Amino acid sequence: MNKENNNGWGSSVPQKKKLARLFSAITALGIFVFGYFIFVWMGIKIDLRELSLFQAIVILLVLVFVPFIHLFFQKIINLTEEHYEPKILNLKFKDFIAPWIALGAFCWSMTVVYFQDNKPISPTLEITNEQFEVQLKIQAKQLRDASFTKGIELLGNANESTRIGGVYQLHSLASEYRNEYEVMVSEILCAHIRTITGDDDYKKKYKDKPSNEIQTIVTLLFQKDQQDSMIFHKLRKDLKRAFLSKIDFREAIINKVDFREATIRNVNLLKATLSEVEFARATLDEGTIFNEAKLRKVDFNNAAITDVSFSRADLNEVSFSEAGLTKIHFDNAKFHKDVNFYKTPLAGKPHAQITCSGCALKLTTPKR
Repeated sequence: MNKENNNGWGSSVPQKKKLARLFSAITALGIFVFGYFIFVWMGIKIDLRELSLFQAIVILLVLVFVPFIHLFFQKIINLTEEHYEPKILNLKFKDFIAPWIALGAFCWSMTVVYFQDNKPISPTLEITNEQFEVQLKIQAKQLRDASFTKGIELLGNANESTRIGGVYQLHSLASEYRNEYEVMVSEILCAHIRTITGDDDYKKKYKDKPSNEIQTIVTLLFQKDQQDSMIFHKLRKDLKRAFLSKIDFREAIINKVDFREATIRNVNLLKATLSEVEFARATLDEGTIFNEAKLRKVDFNNAAITDVSFSRADLNEVSFSEAGLTKIHFDNAKFHKDVNFYKTPLAGKPHAQITCSGCALKLTTPKR
């Protein structure tokens, strides 16, 4: 029979076993907590989904030594017991220790193998978020440039509908990425108008109406889009020597455009707004109308203007110097600052058929 225990740990074996288990659990928990705070103090982030090999080995070592901690407390609690042999899971220490160490070694080896197979990328090769964003931007730019190149290719297609598709593709790029493409797209579309309308076959076929292609480009260049925005408004647009017949410019906003030596035939500019526009040496005829239009800093110098109406138009800093004026209607037009008719029928050649009823005409002579 066992001797009575006077060491204060209890008198029965079950009580001692319970105490040993309790102290073992508290000690193991304390080790985990202590290790956690050590990691925190060292600035090491512990994430079970992203454990490092070192962290995994530390956790494994604690688990391996938990039974030995339990044995230690059994010994302490049963110091007064004679012939006491501690047990774990009802196994004697010598029967338990060998398989436990084998299990620990196996887990250790599996841990090492796992982390070798899932070794993180070296910091020198790891792509940072910033580098990743740069790569994405490069790829997006390559896609945009490919779309831009494709749009230009479509403009060279023999089919008009395909060319119009290319026009919209380029316009879309200029609208979404203005800093990158608006200048290039504006120049390409203007060059396309000059090329297409400069062809003799085009002039014969479309002498009484514009092609859908040319009207589409003119609309995109000079009309507000669905967002009420003018993409190309501030850019210089070169339409020199273009052939524009019966183009619809109604309520268009025409700014910084070069129409020098162009043919403007039966074009509708009703309520259009023109600013910094050059028609020098251009031909305007066959019923072209500027009715109710607003013209500011517009140059008609040396232009041939026949059968054109400026009725109810608003003219400010407009020059008709040395222009040929025949059948011109300025009825109820408003003439403001510096409207110049130097060497025109209004400056002393009464044979020209010019009407100006209801208008207050102030002639100016350019300085020489």
